[in-house]
Amino acid sequence: MAAVQREDGDARRSGLAPGSAVSFWLGNPVLNPAVLVFLALVGPWQWPLTRLLVGVALVFGVGLLVARMLPGEAPGGTAPPAVAADPRPAPRRLATALARFTVLLVPEYAVLVFAVGSLGARLHPLAAGTEGHLVPALLVAAVLGLLVVIPTGGEIPVLLAATAAGLPPAVSGVLLITLPAVSLPSMLMVGRALTWRVTGIVAACVTGAGLAAGALLTALSG
Repeated sequence: MAAVQREDGDARRSGLAPGSAVSFWLGNPVLNPAVLVFLALVGPWQWPLTRLLVGVALVFGVGLLVARMLPGEAPGGTAPPAVAADPRPAPRRLATALARFTVLLVPEYAVLVFAVGSLGARLHPLAAGTEGHLVPALLVAAVLGLLVVIPTGGEIPVLLAATAAGLPPAVSGVLLITLPAVSLPSMLMVGRALTWRVTGIVAACVTGAGLAAGALLTALSG
């Protein structure tokens, strides 16, 4: 994720339009094809579908909004430098990414499953308590999702642990979008290039998209 943040800052400074820079920033983690496939392999079908539908609306919607707020290109007007394309075919790149996620995330799954099993007696009352306090739980999930830094695909073991603990789909839906989209360090880094106003609007839109994902995931899981 840090590499994506640096690339976004470089793209913005090199003359990429603000709306395109924001779409690049959000689209890389939210609509990552390998993560979507991995979500479909290890989670219920509602997860990748919710991520795809809400993610597309978020990436293109915020990009268009920022483009209207900051029309034109960055100061300097120079074209962004050409990026060398990966010569490997797309299926091979996807298989490589899935293999990497498997190596990195499967140990996390094992640790989280063990932790949830060990703390199940304490976690399930907490999850049951969200039934009467769903709105505060959603707000806490949204804030944590905006601030926490995770690696690419790192939201998957968090979602599995939340589901195993009995947290409602609405909370999982919020984390499904907010965890990968932005983080406090990424907003601080990108804010210098995109302006703090735009970064704040992006954070607000990500929060709204997370809440929408929670509602959609609840409806699909009902």
